[in-house]
Amino acid sequence: LGALARARLGRGDAAAALEASREAAAELAALGEIEEGESSVRLAHAEALDQNGFLDEARAVVEAARERLLARAARIEDETWRARFLDDVPLNARIVSLATQWSTASPPPVLPRSSTSERPRRPTGSGPVRLPPV
Repeated sequence: LGALARARLGRGDAAAALEASREAAAELAALGEIEEGESSVRLAHAEALDQNGFLDEARAVVEAARERLLARAARIEDETWRARFLDDVPLNARIVSLATQWSTASPPPVLPRSSTSERPRRPTGSGPVRLPPV
């Protein structure tokens, strides 16, 4: 359900993303924690809430995600690996970044909705993907 929420966010269907993310978050709450994908579920839920205008709830969810992430990071003894876990894993870095951005006194910014027509497509041939100029 978390992956479904992320996919729906990616195609710009915020309402459907929120529905899927709420289900995923409810299942996660019932389980307490899951070994794989917990951060993804929490991030998708926070972003879906944000896209639907539930800013305070989005802020609370992303802060809880950050706290869970930091607790997992604290179990990594090596400082370098702990930093890499938080900074070099894109999902983890996004959670930390959003929690920092959204923790200020101002409400979190509504993230821009992506349009499928704006996303570059991967060519079917070999070679690097060339992105259009911004």
